[in-house]
Amino acid sequence: MYKKLPIVFIAIFVLTITFSRLYSQIQHTSRYDFAITQNQHKLLEHHKVILKLNENQLKEREYHANYTPQAGETMYAGFSIKTQLDINNSGSWEILGENHFVWRIMIESPDANAIGVIFNNFNLSETAAINIYNRNASHYIGEFNYKNNNDFNILSCQLIAGDAIIIEFIEKAEDISNISSSFTITEIIHITEAGIDIFKEKNLGNSGPCQVNINCEEGTIWQNQKRGVARMLMRVGSSYYWCTGSLVNNTLQDGTPYFLTAAHCGKNATPEDMGLWQFYFNFERPVCDNIGNPDFKVLYGCLLMSQGPMLFGSDFKLLKLIQSPPPSYNVYFNGWNRLDIPSNSGVTIHHPAGDAKKISTYTQTLISASPVISGQQMADNAAWRVTWSQTENGWGVTQGGSSGSPIFDSNGFIIGTLSGGASGCSTPSFPDFYGKMSHHWDKNGMICSERLSCFLDPNNTEVTELQGWDPNFENYPPPGFVKADFISENQVELKWMKPGQIPNREGWHVYSETYTNVSWSGPERATVFDASVLGFSYPAKVTHLSHLFSELPSNPWLGNTFRFKIYDHTGYYLVYQSPILLADKLNEVIHEMIYPITFNNKFYVCVQPIHSSGHPSSAMNMVNLGNGLSFYGNNESWKPEGNEYNQGVYITGIYVEGSQFKHQEILFEKSKVLDSTTVLSASQGYAPINWKNTPLFYKLYKNDVMSYLFNVSENPQLSYVFSVDTEANEYDVFYITAVYHGDVESQASNKVLLFYGDFCEETISNFPYFEAFETTDLPECWHTEPLNSWFALDYYQSGNIAVMPENGRYFIYTEIPNENNEIGNWLVTPKIDITEINKPALKFSYILEDNQLEKNNVNLEVYISKNNNSFVKYWDYSSYSEHLNLKISEWNNVIIDLGLFNGEVIKIAFVFNGQEGAYATIDMIEIFEAANDTYKLSLALFPSNSGEVYGFGQYIAGEKVFVEAYPNVGYRFLEWRNLSDSIHNSSKYEFIMPEENYELTAVFKPYDPVSINEYNESEIRVFPNPSDGIITISFPDNISNARIKIVSSTGVIVAEFLKDATQSLIVRDINNYPLTPGLYFIIIETDAEVRVVKWVKIG
Repeated sequence: MYKKLPIVFIAIFVLTITFSRLYSQIQHTSRYDFAITQNQHKLLEHHKVILKLNENQLKEREYHANYTPQAGETMYAGFSIKTQLDINNSGSWEILGENHFVWRIMIESPDANAIGVIFNNFNLSETAAINIYNRNASHYIGEFNYKNNNDFNILSCQLIAGDAIIIEFIEKAEDISNISSSFTITEIIHITEAGIDIFKEKNLGNSGPCQVNINCEEGTIWQNQKRGVARMLMRVGSSYYWCTGSLVNNTLQDGTPYFLTAAHCGKNATPEDMGLWQFYFNFERPVCDNIGNPDFKVLYGCLLMSQGPMLFGSDFKLLKLIQSPPPSYNVYFNGWNRLDIPSNSGVTIHHPAGDAKKISTYTQTLISASPVISGQQMADNAAWRVTWSQTENGWGVTQGGSSGSPIFDSNGFIIGTLSGGASGCSTPSFPDFYGKMSHHWDKNGMICSERLSCFLDPNNTEVTELQGWDPNFENYPPPGFVKADFISENQVELKWMKPGQIPNREGWHVYSETYTNVSWSGPERATVFDASVLGFSYPAKVTHLSHLFSELPSNPWLGNTFRFKIYDHTGYYLVYQSPILLADKLNEVIHEMIYPITFNNKFYVCVQPIHSSGHPSSAMNMVNLGNGLSFYGNNESWKPEGNEYNQGVYITGIYVEGSQFKHQEILFEKSKVLDSTTVLSASQGYAPINWKNTPLFYKLYKNDVMSYLFNVSENPQLSYVFSVDTEANEYDVFYITAVYHGDVESQASNKVLLFYGDFCEETISNFPYFEAFETTDLPECWHTEPLNSWFALDYYQSGNIAVMPENGRYFIYTEIPNENNEIGNWLVTPKIDITEINKPALKFSYILEDNQLEKNNVNLEVYISKNNNSFVKYWDYSSYSEHLNLKISEWNNVIIDLGLFNGEVIKIAFVFNGQEGAYATIDMIEIFEAANDTYKLSLALFPSNSGEVYGFGQYIAGEKVFVEAYPNVGYRFLEWRNLSDSIHNSSKYEFIMPEENYELTAVFKPYDPVSINEYNESEIRVFPNPSDGIITISFPDNISNARIKIVSSTGVIVAEFLKDATQSLIVRDINNYPLTPGLYFIIIETDAEVRVVKWVKIG
């Protein structure tokens, strides 16, 4: 029965709470912010539901408390307690705000270390949400909303520390009788082993003292592999257990979330049980010691794909996770080796006793074995016998909960999964046994449900080992920006750029320490820093900034003063600004920041010259790093440095305190010019640049034949001169691959085609230039390759589809013959002189079709050649998703900005590829001056700091525009708006640029993660609040020494200072810190606890 209460309006105001870090899972940004007051909390305590273990469970708990799991047994975690609680038979209601109906219930399970909750009949309306808190509302998960609805009508929620939880349900409705959501709390998870007491400096579970945390020195080279390993919480009947497993790559490398563990993990679990299993990624201490809080990510539910038993088998289980890991989870799909060859060294990564992630090391060669584990005889030689080695920080072994964990060889490949053994902290030299990947592969049975091969190699490529796959980063990238230029009549120079990741000086993180160019672009010059690219990890505490300035004799400096700025991950919001500093020519300026900043996301480091000329100018290197990294302009409009071949990268660096690349102390001398600035010359001992995954060789291909093996150690310059026969061949095709350690060859670089000779002397130089194909002949000086592969038609019939010219008498047509040529069908213009056009643009219309009346098996591309050199791809139909939805029978219009070729003489090539019978038509080609048809696209955020947006800039009217929006943690994307009009409800939006300046606002829905309680005089206060000037922080008598941090709503620490026992008040002028208006958290850390106060900056 519903209890209808008087309407209560809750005022939001500042208070302090005991602070607990929020854990990440696939949840959604909260749309509601109604606080739990102290009176409501007392009411919840008074009417709480107590769910106790039954008599049998109590006996089992006592048994497990004194029991050590044997080899081949999973680690007991806790119990399932069944219940039937819903909004009709329990809890209490109140009405808040405008027609918001709130139902809450407190559930207590005595002696639980942590509690989880299972919902059935789960179906929320679009205006409903569920949040779950611990007893004092200092730790929460949520919100869960209609996006969590699923075909199973089930929701499994992760663990919350403690013996009680508060479940809060909110729905906006006209009346309580109109509430349409449904759910039933059918089970709580009562955890007794391996709780998550995150603020204690001890293990998070019951692992032994000899175990080694993954982020100790032993784990330094295993940072990719660890990202694939997860702790498993498995329901089997009425009990829960811990195990370990890993995401694994497959030969399609398509991100299918296959997860490998042991068959005895979750043995006898039903499909219903497995739908509730939980997978905890990144459950690890951030440092080597048992301190710091895991910022873990959780996925829910799985399907059984295949397994091989322990008895007369190799003990494996392959699962498919129901949820694919989002990019923010930063997972890694581990590679594998299925050869039956013993490894001489490696590690296992595991969660012993459900604890934080650990690493154990072996240095003795593995031995084939046929062990008996838990009375079960494994198949002959189906296991690896391993003995662990003592290392610097311990003697890692395995325990219950480690079962199913992967063992890696020295190349980082999984070669087995843990079945059992006898090792332990008291018996570290005793062996363990891992079921072999070679046996898992195809030796447990004849059908797919008994082997790995069907799933990890679905196309039966028969590869014996597979590299791991990083969905966020390519491990073995090909070389890029290959180009071919004539250097004489019969010689062509092939040039390319180095692939790979980024170099790191010791303690510093930079993209380049050499320079080839000088830039005075402005008014500001920024470089983006991202841990996933540079190799440091979040949270990253940045204490120093650096930049290298240079001067051209032909462009002497008109000023030598500048300041550093740092913008947040959006590139828009300022989080740091230095005093005015002095630049020095070719001497790196190192600035010690006034206060350090800790980042949890990428950020932009910027230099702002004070003089309007852009001086002092910056040293810049032209490199190939795959995407723009340095930008000029300002936070309203950043433009990438570089050209169509390379990216420009400023010589900007950051120093990350405690970075894993810091191998020695770096001493900073105070500058003679300004305090907090240091000037070091290049002779003062820079460490050499070390590239990860540096290619050993390059294979140079000419017309698909490997023509030269380029040795990197013998050739510092990445170029090679080919002799060509321009009379025998009309063209040559070149491309390059990179060869890495282990003879791993990358995919091919971009292919470049070089035509030999001009087809006539005509040059197009009068604009606008139109080609509407008015005769049956190709226009003069246009060329096709193969010969006559494009020709003019006035009509074409394909089935029921009739193609007519868009405007004029004819259109140009091409068709793929029975045997498609290697390069596709090329239509090449004469030379086009656009040296006098300020903003050149290309416009044309096209129709594409394959022989199945579809558009997925065809591709139209536009290539550009400068000065008769090789063609570079500039536009690609297949990369623009909106084109795939256009009707086959209609002409599709395209406008392409040619601004990168301003001031050049170019050729344009239209290139068509497809399967046999596919055709393309082109009409109404136009080259024109677009300066007067260019308009500004502005992108904004609402509210501030809620996310990031991409796509702003200058666009030609009629040009296709693509914008994207990404929410910050604690927000969800709602819609794009133009003024007050709702335009689009997807975060990725494609549209045609109108003939006017245009502004879009990405609207996000915020969620305030701090619970609000009533003010208590014994608590910390901040006043005035809100404030735009001086603030005062007052402390109760029971707080003596403390560390105070001011943290933005995006997690950036913007200020940090100490309080001693003599201070009851701390006064700070907030204008000393470059804080943008918005919500901040003042975090007070004492020896006993962590408290948080909300504070609002205005003005």
